[in-house]
Amino acid sequence: MSPCSKEKVPCKSILLAIALFTVGTVLLVVGSLLVTGTIIPAEYADRTIPVLGLGVIAFLPGSYHTYLA
Repeated sequence: MSPCSKEKVPCKSILLAIALFTVGTVLLVVGSLLVTGTIIPAEYADRTIPVLGLGVIAFLPGSYHTYLA
């Protein structure tokens, strides 16, 4: 018997929030490494803005809903 069946805990929503938080954190870290030129040379800096943007889009709701959970 799963622990979610006894009470009405929204397990899927909590897992989605944790997944968004994790993916957003990873994308923000990779984006910051791209900005500093640690991963790739600075001449390919045009790839950093989409990675950072997606990181922010995933991190903000993920962190908020993880905090609420």
